[in-house]
Amino acid sequence: MVSPDRSERHDALAQPIAALTLLAKLAGLVGGFMLGGPLVALGYLVEYVAWTVGFGAAILVAADWQRGRRTSAGPATPPPAEPAAV
Repeated sequence: MVSPDRSERHDALAQPIAALTLLAKLAGLVGGFMLGGPLVALGYLVEYVAWTVGFGAAILVAADWQRGRRTSAGPATPPPAEPAAV
């Protein structure tokens, strides 16, 4: 089984979030404010949380990168110690 790349995973997560708000707006057209209002509020809340978590993760990665703590770069094990001079 081939694993999806980053863009396919991003689309798979973004589509349900956007679809929630879109369906809520459609429900508001059909059922009025009493049905659509709470659903739209829920949709925007979910979008807000997704954006906030995403920006928070990006800020943490940028802060670690500026400190030089890139986990993907560098050797996995430290180089061997040099022998002591006798």
